[in-house]
Amino acid sequence: MSKWTAKVTNKTLKDGQLRVDLEYSDGQTFIRDSMNTKSGQEKNWVVNEANRRCQELESLDTFAPTVEIGEIPTESKVLPVQDLAPKKLYASELKKLRQWGEAFRHGIAVTDHASFSTLKKWLQDNFDPDYLDLF
Repeated sequence: MSKWTAKVTNKTLKDGQLRVDLEYSDGQTFIRDSMNTKSGQEKNWVVNEANRRCQELESLDTFAPTVEIGEIPTESKVLPVQDLAPKKLYASELKKLRQWGEAFRHGIAVTDHASFSTLKKWLQDNFDPDYLDLF
């Protein structure tokens, strides 16, 4: 169980959009956030999203201390994403596109987000008819 907790602090239905304000806490730190949707969601949508965010905050608490401040050794060999087989890389990027679609559907992101535009352009530029089975 996560040390982070969540509570709904407010909800507003305005202009055809539901905004749910939340507050996350680990007992010392408080983070305010909101979720938006333009359509109905499954019954446990708020609970599921709040639990997911609590897990993210928990993992961030674990990860953050491992990031060292200072110069990064350049001789470290990190395999770039391009080393993946082309079709496997395309499948991975296509999965991200589907995740963006979910974010749009839930009203979390907008279609003019720079990361989405870059991803869409990459998928268009790297499309190969052999990848049709990925759709």
